[in-house]
Amino acid sequence: MTGICSTSIGFWHFIRSLLLLQAAPELRSDRLTLAPVDYVAQALVALIERGDPGATYHLSNRMQTSIGAIVKAAQRAGHRLEIMPFDAWRERLTQAAQERAKQGDDSLSSILLLAEHLNKYDGPEVESDLGQERIKAALAGSGISPPPVTDVVLDRYVEHFIKVGFFPAADDGRETSARI
Repeated sequence: MTGICSTSIGFWHFIRSLLLLQAAPELRSDRLTLAPVDYVAQALVALIERGDPGATYHLSNRMQTSIGAIVKAAQRAGHRLEIMPFDAWRERLTQAAQERAKQGDDSLSSILLLAEHLNKYDGPEVESDLGQERIKAALAGSGISPPPVTDVVLDRYVEHFIKVGFFPAADDGRETSARI
């Protein structure tokens, strides 16, 4: 897995906000699934070649990771992040969003809306299986399956986003190695 990912995905803007604030909220649940683009691209090509042209496929990854694991990847890259109660973090986010907005930077404003969702998120143990049987059948024997999102993969995501300037550079003065 390369760790290359789009900077237009809202979830990664949330992670970016943690790095800008140098703080992460305690969440009731932080479980999530990520479907790395390498897997999605391979699966799409295979589905075009062997799938039913009229079928609907939902590419997802049932193997869970967590926001906490992503926070640890950012810490391994040199970021210092204070873990704090959600309300204290939201207050810090609100203040930072207002200050940035005064300077013409609205990049944290959308995270304020997402924060309300995160505070209510219970984190289902298993995300939807919608369409998974169809994908399994179409990809059977291809060797293509959703990969586990390991610490190595999360490190690559963080390093990629730092390299392209989407995430701020680590605050400890150490350079991150480019393993992408």
